[in-house]
Formats: sequence, structure tokens, C-alpha cells
Amino acid sequence: MKIDMFVVQPAPSVLFFCVYCRPFSIIEGHRFEAVANKFIEIGAKYGKVNAADVLPVATTISRHLSSMYDKQKDLFISTLAEVPVFGVTCDMWTHDSTNASYLTVTVHFINSDWKLVSCILATRHVDESHTQQNAYANMSPQFYTNLVLTEQ
Repeated sequence: MKIDMFVVQPAPSVLFFCVYCRPFSIIEGHRFEAVANKFIEIGAKYGKVNAADVLPVATTISRHLSSMYDKQKDLFISTLAEVPVFGVTCDMWTHDSTNASYLTVTVHFINSDWKLVSCILATRHVDESHTQQNAYANMSPQFYTNLVLTEQ
């Protein structure tokens, strides 16, 4: 029996891809399916179901990504508008597997519950070495186009 989980709840699956920046096709992999089967066994709302019957395909995830991004971006902007003071940090780092260099900009603030919140504003590939001058040079207004806005 195939169950359309996007009728039930699309947010957890789409948020997984937004936060972890994984290819949409990962959801079709056997290891992801094994994890989902374990969760289903533990307490699925619909009883014990084969994960293949409940996991969406990659195209379903990709169709829902834009709307999820827009909702998260709007929520972040409205949240940040209420924050009187925040800090911004940047980090240049190298991916372990690909050896590609990136610059990530993160905003940090204390929310109304007095909890530290850190949200990634953007991550971009950079070709330059990891220096203060190169980090500053890469933080142009274009850097913030299509903000990532993922909570850490």
C-alpha cells in the first residue's frame, strides 16, 4: 500500500534536505529506507508499514523545496525583525571529500526564551585562500542573494 506522506506532513522530509544540503535522490537510497523502516517500527501512526510505501520520490521533494524555502525565509525575516541585537560571523572552510573551499555567514541572537539561536545566512563556494581579506571581498551584496537561512 503506497501512502502519500505529503498529504499527511511534508515538512520533516523537505526540511531534512534544506538543512543538510543533500541530493534529493538520497531519499531513494537503501540506507535512508532502512532508517525510515526503523522509525516506522517504533511508532508509526499507521502501524508497521514498509518505508518504500511512505517515502516520497526525489521529484516530490524537489517540487516542495521552493515553498518550504519561502516559508522558512519569511519566518526567519519576521523573527529577526523582532531581535534588537544580533551578531554575524563568517567562516571559510574546506569540504573533507571534495577539497572545495566555502564561505559561510551565520547570524546569532538570543530569542525570547533566552536561548542562543544560530542561523546560516548563506554558504558560497570560493576559490581564494582562507584569509580575512578574501572573506571580506566575498561578502558582497550578491553573496546574500537567495539566502540559505537554515537553523543550526
